[in-house]
Amino acid sequence: MNKIVCLLLILLFSFSLKAQNNTGFRSLLQQLQQADDDATRTELLIELSRQTRAQNLSESLSYAQQALTTSEELDDPLLTAQAHNNMGIILYHIGGYDRSLEHFLESKKIYENTGEDNLLIGQINNICGVHLQLEEYDKAWILYQELFDKQNELLARGDSSNLPQMHVFYNRMGIISEKRGELKKAQSFFEMAVENATKYNYQNRLASIYNSMAENYFRLNLEEEALQTLQLAVKFSEEFDDMIELSRANRQIGQYHYEKNNIDEALTKALQSLQAAEKTKSFVLESEAYYLLYEIEQTAGNFSDALDYYKNYTTRQDSIFNEQTIKEITRLEMTHEFEKKQEQYKNQNARVKLTYGIIILGLLLGLIIFVLYFRLNKSKDKGAYLAMKTLEKDLELRERELVMKELYLVEKNQTLQKVIKQLSDARGKARAEVKAIIEDSEKLLKASLNTSVWEEFETRYQQVHEGFYEKIRERFPDLSPTEEKLCALLRLGMSSKEIAELSQQSVKSVEVARSRLRKKLNLTNTNVNLSTFLANL
Repeated sequence: MNKIVCLLLILLFSFSLKAQNNTGFRSLLQQLQQADDDATRTELLIELSRQTRAQNLSESLSYAQQALTTSEELDDPLLTAQAHNNMGIILYHIGGYDRSLEHFLESKKIYENTGEDNLLIGQINNICGVHLQLEEYDKAWILYQELFDKQNELLARGDSSNLPQMHVFYNRMGIISEKRGELKKAQSFFEMAVENATKYNYQNRLASIYNSMAENYFRLNLEEEALQTLQLAVKFSEEFDDMIELSRANRQIGQYHYEKNNIDEALTKALQSLQAAEKTKSFVLESEAYYLLYEIEQTAGNFSDALDYYKNYTTRQDSIFNEQTIKEITRLEMTHEFEKKQEQYKNQNARVKLTYGIIILGLLLGLIIFVLYFRLNKSKDKGAYLAMKTLEKDLELRERELVMKELYLVEKNQTLQKVIKQLSDARGKARAEVKAIIEDSEKLLKASLNTSVWEEFETRYQQVHEGFYEKIRERFPDLSPTEEKLCALLRLGMSSKEIAELSQQSVKSVEVARSRLRKKLNLTNTNVNLSTFLANL
């Protein structure tokens, strides 16, 4: 009861900053237009990206990309590190965790080289957040222990500048503890996070903490406390116009009512979650909201609406896949452009040195001409080699994209088959007037099925890995078709967890299948890695 009273008191002392934020945003845009140097322009772009992050991730990403491009033209490593950090945070919220980690690691490397321990702690926290989303909880916990050790070293040197940011660390520690099943420890961390954020007037961070705290309350079966905490999350999200946390809070409330079979309340909150998600332009949040709406309408017997929501859900999933592909292609292009500029710089530097040598050593003009000719030819050979390697990398990426697209279609096929079965089961229990709608829905979904998707995958796989199936069938003729497919997926480097999700099996079933496959491949009682063995065939 005392905790609830404390939470309500926090609400009483909060105040809205929307008008001030809007004024500040317009002021930043004016300053950006008037900025006459790249350093100032980069700082303003980073701040604009931060201010739009909670409302519109697409707009925030645009400012972040401009800031990163501008910062890389400056001789200011700390500003470049800030730009990488900002880019990483946005990609984290979008769901691009691999790209997010790349930017965080780049920023961390700069802070290590410049001895910025305070800023380094923040980067370790961000990297832990990525591991947390990837469900690597033990790795995240170890990194947080390193983080707190560094924080204690700073305090021992009399540096307490990071104390106002401790609520971020406490919140993440609470999430990790909750995922590890240490619920009481998690609650203690969340309470410390609320206390720290309130003490140092970071009320705009409270919504995120309350959302995390509510999930822990639900796992502790303290539903009343969870709902009251979510109301606080909604309050602070609306106050600071944080659409990301507002979508999360409403989705949790909607999920609660759905599980209690309060269909009307669940539908209202799910729609509010979707509305907030659409404002952020986050396909991840939209996808979660659409799936909850699909479950609610299906339970209510509104199969036509359920089908519409499910189509939107699958569309968002497709968009997430396409967006990740585009990002990877963009990364390759940026890498190629960077290597090209580096090569140009080397060539220019070489010409300057040669010119200086000609002036100083006029008597050795003939020898210098020979050296220059040799170096130019070597430079051309190196340029051709780099161009060839870049083309090979681009070809490899495109080939893997084709294979991953086929795998995605397999997973989509399996999901559609599951939905068709659920609709078929519901049709037998439905009223006469609903049966027609269900039958139409089944026809639409069946029409979307691609019955030859595995054959298409094998054809595409054979194009990328020529002769693989012939080789494995020649050496191991006793393999079943299912085991051949498992070999193909393992050769791509897929983990047991990824294969289990794709094939709708448990991880344990995949591990058993792998064990049987090792036996058929005569790898039992050896230290040979199965994926490595298949890759070398």
